[in-house]
Amino acid sequence: MSIAGKAIGVKKLLILLVVVYLAALPFLFAVKRERPQLSFNHLEMYDDINALMQVEFRFRKLLDAVNEYRLSQTESAREDILFHQEILEIRTQDGPAKEWDTKDLPRGGSLTVVESLPQMVDLIGSDVKHYLASGEPELGRGLADKIQAYLFEFNSELIFLSEYSNQAARRQEINLVGNVQRDFNLLFAINVIMIAALSLFAYVLTTKERKLTERSKEVVASEEKSAAKTKYLASMSHEIRTPMQGIIGLSQILASSDLKPDQKKNVGLIATSASTLLAIINDILDIAKIEAGRMELAPSPIDFRQTVEETIQLCSSIAKERDIELSFSFSPNLPDSIHADGTRLKQVLLNLCSNAIKFSAEQMSGKKGAVKVTFAAHEPGRAYFEVSDNGIGMSREVVERLFSPYTQASADTSARFGGTGLGLTISKQIVELMSGRIHVQSEPGVGSTFSVDIPIKEIATHQHKTDLKHQAVIGYFADDKEAANLSGHIKVANGVYQAAQSYEDVIDLLHTFEVPPVVLLQQPVSQDLLDNMIRITDIHPQVHFILLSAANALGLALPDNCTVLDTKPLLPSSLLEALQNSGRTEARGVPGDAADEEAPKQAVARNRILLAEDNQINQMVLRTQLNRMGYDVDIVSDGEQGLQKWLSAGYDLILSDCNMPVMNGIEFARKVRQTESEEGRAEIPIIALTADAFEEQKVECLQAGMNDFLIKPTSIEELGDKLEFWLRKGAPQSKNMPLMN
Repeated sequence: MSIAGKAIGVKKLLILLVVVYLAALPFLFAVKRERPQLSFNHLEMYDDINALMQVEFRFRKLLDAVNEYRLSQTESAREDILFHQEILEIRTQDGPAKEWDTKDLPRGGSLTVVESLPQMVDLIGSDVKHYLASGEPELGRGLADKIQAYLFEFNSELIFLSEYSNQAARRQEINLVGNVQRDFNLLFAINVIMIAALSLFAYVLTTKERKLTERSKEVVASEEKSAAKTKYLASMSHEIRTPMQGIIGLSQILASSDLKPDQKKNVGLIATSASTLLAIINDILDIAKIEAGRMELAPSPIDFRQTVEETIQLCSSIAKERDIELSFSFSPNLPDSIHADGTRLKQVLLNLCSNAIKFSAEQMSGKKGAVKVTFAAHEPGRAYFEVSDNGIGMSREVVERLFSPYTQASADTSARFGGTGLGLTISKQIVELMSGRIHVQSEPGVGSTFSVDIPIKEIATHQHKTDLKHQAVIGYFADDKEAANLSGHIKVANGVYQAAQSYEDVIDLLHTFEVPPVVLLQQPVSQDLLDNMIRITDIHPQVHFILLSAANALGLALPDNCTVLDTKPLLPSSLLEALQNSGRTEARGVPGDAADEEAPKQAVARNRILLAEDNQINQMVLRTQLNRMGYDVDIVSDGEQGLQKWLSAGYDLILSDCNMPVMNGIEFARKVRQTESEEGRAEIPIIALTADAFEEQKVECLQAGMNDFLIKPTSIEELGDKLEFWLRKGAPQSKNMPLMN
């Protein structure tokens, strides 16, 4: 072997030794850094002590909030108590990290208070809930004393741990310096390199630790900011909704009074503007719930088709105002009754339909705006619906960011069409809460299609809402798809359907029935249609026609035995109702009792209502509305007056605001239910009327014994329906009766 080869071998050996030494050096450091008397890492212990000090700080804030609530009994102090208690539960839900061994603590040191921290937080949380529920001063004083005592012991243990950790750290550093001086004198150069490397490593670790700490503080600050934002928006919503009750209520009262045409128009504009503002407030509140993670569903048994049709009827009026052609199809294979959140389902459908109508209202090519809503059943246990329009459409870039809050297609979209850009974000969140999916396809200048696929839970029923009792129907349709859909609904409702391909087929099929069936026609309105109807009537005088038509464009005088149904949109329930009533006199165009059925609802026997409301404008509005509905009403300004009034007089129903001075509506309801239970009184229906739209308020009302819930501002129609329902039903048999959906 040559010298050069040997030199290379030595170099390799030296390099190998250096590599081995460098690889072993971290291990040497680890060995030399062992504490003779300690089995825990003081750096980890320092982090834990820092976390515990933050917990101690939160305990002190909780103590301050309890003392403030004891003195002032304000809502802000109450919310501070709940906020600090919630933060304590979050910080201690997994227990404090303990990487040390308590048996190594000197002089038998104990960490009993630190180790029992999660249990103590749970115990204090129970005491907090009990105190807030009762509001008794003695409970508040006891709670404050318990927190103070625990803080004293907790602080003592933190001081002990901090001092012990610092002493251990100092002993450890002295030991490390001695080891370094003793073991690495011969390898000074390598030590310099390693110290520099370790310094760099320590710097990197410190930097990362600092960034993590800053990030942790940012997360905490973000959580606090989000909670404050939610609280602020809830308060703002409450403050805005209260005067909105007066605006909408007074506009309804004015609209029903004797006004000049221009005055009625102005009142209508006020009502429209108020409704638009209310919709924006609702969207902002829903976004706040989404950002705070508090958006929840409230499923209950609902009539699926009726829920959808009610929304379509509302959209229909909007579409007619903007001259938009709205068509609707609901598959007969979908179940009638399902378990779902009907309010949120309506909200999604209304948002999608409103957008489709809005963006179809202005066509660049001059074509007529059209919106199509289709509900289909592709597989059992799932519902699929589409809302499509032939409007302005969207590009792929816009579609990708469409479901982000406050997003619209372009800068001029908001100016041209209005809106906040919140509806689709809220709809997407609701659909995902329903475990469903929402998808959009769009092309600029062609239109957009929003598709929603959600799971549904069918509720078995043994009766049909509409029973045709084997009523025979002959259908002559121009659209085969429409014929298939409507004939399916007729068959599901126990009807007998026969299809005809011409007017001669209609006549031939009429001869096969002993009792003339109903003839269902979907044909263009023309003189030919009128002539054939007259010809069929001459042959079968008892026949009845139902004509499906958007409008009588020619202004033809249709025969008395013909009922016209508007197909823009045509609701299955409207068709079934027309078929069910086809034998009645008024269905054939002869005056009957229909006018009596359309007369305004009047309260029977002047029911007495007790109204608890502190806002004077709302008192005036509600008194006028209730009197116009035929009710006698007594008004009080707080729950204490309401309790005295209820005890001294007989009432059929209580309508109460939740946020009132002296005694709020929640406590008022509890006192009423408690008195009823103690004195054996019959339970009186209690309806909450409040501007607080959060779900927690509804739950609190239900737990207090209230029967139903109205959110301000409420329309006179909604108020009348609630009152009529509960006055007809009477008091429930159980306090835990669910709220009306």
